Amino acid sequence: TKLDREMENKIRELEQRKRELDLIKDLRIEKERYRYFVPTGEVEKFLDDIGQHKMLTYAVFGANGIGKTATLCNIICNLVFPNSNPYFQQDLFQKFPFVKKKIRVVTNQNTLKETIIPELKAWLPHEDLGRYETKNSSHPYEYEWKFDTGWTLTMLTYDQDITKHESATASIILMDEPPPHPIYTANISRLRL
Repeated sequence: TKLDREMENKIRELEQRKRELDLIKDLRIEKERYRYFVPTGEVEKFLDDIGQHKMLTYAVFGANGIGKTATLCNIICNLVFPNSNPYFQQDLFQKFPFVKKKIRVVTNQNTLKETIIPELKAWLPHEDLGRYETKNSSHPYEYEWKFDTGWTLTMLTYDQDITKHESATASIILMDEPPPHPIYTANISRLRL
């Protein structure tokens, strides 16, 4: 009957649309992984605490392999590129409340080059999407990152002179591994909201 043919056509259209949406999702999973990050265990509570932004300093401690580095990278990604990831819906991530949009990552140089930067690139929108550019600025790693959303990211190391940590202001500072106390205080004093 005519009604049956119309229903069959509608089903075919819907099936085609589902295939198209599945392809888009697969591309997003491949090229925008941060949209699908799921934290493990205590890291979910840590993200919720950060998102509420009631304190100046937060810390997460745990064994290797629980996702601390992936979490650090996804904090960056979800600040810079707000989206519908359910773990980053707090105002800090969706409506950043401060004028300056500057992130600083601080760790040792080896960790930066061998772990943080490759992990960050794995979570950020794929390079071929052109959402960011990096500069070395005479450093042996990608020191400065500029994003098309107005955010900047600077990478510093614990072995750099303390004056490097005291120079520029930042809105968010993320430290991988506990820093030496002078490095910690120099960085915290640079926070400008």
